[in-house]
Formats: sequence, C-alpha cells, structure tokens
Amino acid sequence: MELHTQIPSEANAVAHIVELIEKFLLCHGVSEDDRFRTSVCLSEALNNVVLHNPGSQNDDMIKLKCLISDDTIQVEVIDKADDYSLRPDAEMPDALTEDGRGWNIINQWAKKIELNRTEDGNHLIMCLNRSCD
Repeated sequence: MELHTQIPSEANAVAHIVELIEKFLLCHGVSEDDRFRTSVCLSEALNNVVLHNPGSQNDDMIKLKCLISDDTIQVEVIDKADDYSLRPDAEMPDALTEDGRGWNIINQWAKKIELNRTEDGNHLIMCLNRSCD
C-alpha cells in the first residue's frame, strides 16, 4: 500500500499531515505502536525541515510518500531547501537543551535512514520495522 501527498513548508501543516499518515496506517492494519513510532519520526523529520532549515521558503511544498509492506513502513520526505545542515548522525544535545533530539529519536526507531541531495531537493528515507502483533 502506498500514499503520496504534499504539504506546504509551514509549521501548521505538520500536525495535519501526521494525522493523515496515522489514518492511512490505521486503515491498513498497522499496530498502534508502529503508528506511534512512525508518527513521531515523521513529525520530527518535518519539524526539522520547517523549523530548522533557513533555506526553506514559505511557498515550497514538501512531498511525502508512505509505503507499507508486511514487515516495514517506509516514509520518504522530499523538500526543496537549499541546505540541510542537520544530519541523521547528529549527536545528542546536552540534557538541559530543549531542542535537538529529533535525529536521535529517528535513529532509535528507524532501521534505515538515508538523506541525499537530488535534483528534486533533499530526499530523506526512513524505514521502520513493523512489530509482530
């Protein structure tokens, strides 16, 4: 099963698209735990694009693809930002710092993470294992 959509590169669009992906996963029998992990990873990735990327313009669209197989959930995020200074291998911030934990959360839950710059923009692929319930 596969879902393709896009959203504006705006903070207020993140919650809406995460809810849409959650409903898509629910409709296709994905467990509550897997929906939660996927939603958190997607939310963190989108917030990195929207909030932490100065190259992103308000009229840019973020493209999303979600693929469900029997054993994995793959989420792809493509944005048009000029520079993607935050990397999946970022170190955990100081314990008192409020920001900067998104990549660490994604690294904990995704079995595979790829971040590449293509002619279409930054292409993030997160692949999460489905639990056996």
